[in-house]
Amino acid sequence: MVNLFQKVGIIIIASGILAGLYIGTSLEVVTPGLTAGYENNDPHPLRLIYAFFCMITSLFFGCTLIAVTEILHRLEPKDVKKSRTLQEQQHTTT
Repeated sequence: MVNLFQKVGIIIIASGILAGLYIGTSLEVVTPGLTAGYENNDPHPLRLIYAFFCMITSLFFGCTLIAVTEILHRLEPKDVKKSRTLQEQQHTTT
């Protein structure tokens, strides 16, 4: 369960960075042209700000999950860790 939070945090950070790059490079404003069926696609003036905030928020939530993982890992008693490692060793040898 603890490692699941860390993996989800890394996935959130990676997807936020990819989404921010996509927004920063492809967000456009469609303005209708004078002739029928013609559209003029201009880059959105706030696309870099939207991309930045997308990256920052995903980085914040991802790092929060990674920090929770570290806190839970350090709060776990040592005897529980020993019993888990013994169980894992017994499981892998059988």
